[in-house]
Amino acid sequence: MLIGGVALVATLMARSAPQEQSIVIRLAEWSASARQKIARVSGVITRQGDTEPSVGFSQDFPSGAPRSVRHAFSAPSGAYIVVITLQGAPGEGDSAGGDSPSIPPETTFERRVSLVGGEVIVSPD
Repeated sequence: MLIGGVALVATLMARSAPQEQSIVIRLAEWSASARQKIARVSGVITRQGDTEPSVGFSQDFPSGAPRSVRHAFSAPSGAYIVVITLQGAPGEGDSAGGDSPSIPPETTFERRVSLVGGEVIVSPD
């Protein structure tokens, strides 16, 4: 009985212990010329039910965003709300035609994800 109790407590503690997590923002669906108009990608990750974010990040891209943006952090497994903001370079809010969609000065999207250690992919589509 004592061994079973110890095992249960150890299991519960392991679930709430921080683990290495990665969020990957996939921008590959956008054309290269559209990604070049993205100057900054930022995000806030909040555990579902919490009022304060668990982690936040931002990355600047003076020459445009890559096909994917990765952010690694440490957090307990669980359900989270991820809010990602894409900011266009100054003066890039207008589309000059071609295959590039217009990039608004700021675009935000929200996703609910389950983090269990490892990598979670989110995309704006």
